[in-house]
Amino acid sequence: MASDIQLYGFDCPFVERSRLLLELKGVSYQYTSVKDFNPAPDWFLTLNPLGKVPVLIHQGKAIYESAIINEYLEDIFPSPAAFPVHPVDKAFCRILIDYCSKPFIANLFALLMNQDQEKTESLMAACLKDWRWLNAFLLEHNPDGDVAFGSGEGDFGMADLSYLPFFSRYAAVAYYRHFELPDEQAYARVKRWRDSCMTHPLAKALMMPEEHIIKLYYSHSQGWGAGRLPPKGQQNSLDPATPYEDRPMPPRPLPANING
Repeated sequence: MASDIQLYGFDCPFVERSRLLLELKGVSYQYTSVKDFNPAPDWFLTLNPLGKVPVLIHQGKAIYESAIINEYLEDIFPSPAAFPVHPVDKAFCRILIDYCSKPFIANLFALLMNQDQEKTESLMAACLKDWRWLNAFLLEHNPDGDVAFGSGEGDFGMADLSYLPFFSRYAAVAYYRHFELPDEQAYARVKRWRDSCMTHPLAKALMMPEEHIIKLYYSHSQGWGAGRLPPKGQQNSLDPATPYEDRPMPPRPLPANING
């Protein structure tokens, strides 16, 4: 399918959301990786004054925020559908995506970036609560499925591709914070969903390898990121100048003693 779509981004889960949807729909697009982004270059700020990726250009208009980009793509390329067909299912799909965009992502990065061992237990608990919420939601709306809702024309849809990049980022949380989901029934359904997303062909084609994610988020594990740069002289792991293959594996910290 030919189009005049341009997408600007870098190795970022929000960018991956939109790339996943474009690939799912078979839309031809030009992808530009923005290399120098601390701070965002002036030319990019003319596209998005907020200085965030992704940015999608279509018919001369710049659209940003991954969830909004994806809603736009669903409107202009309606087939194959990524949202469920039934309006009620579509509404609940949006509720699920909204949960990702708020507590799920926030708690993931709060734990990854935490430098205060006294806060580790409460941050771990917040993340586990998120996974239990997802498990309960899935049991209510699609208890026997592997995906969230599926789409109107397939099994892998908007909710799945919205969560997949953040499921993959939990590799960094597991490495640096020793986070694991318990082997309990309260997590069984959401684990099945996560595994289904992570093994989807689009995940294999577009997602970063686990080792690269760990290397990319080393600075986050040291408390840097979200616009905060490491001190002068300390390497920023978000800097794309050094290929992932040429980087050593970062040191893995010992597990926090959350029981005091």
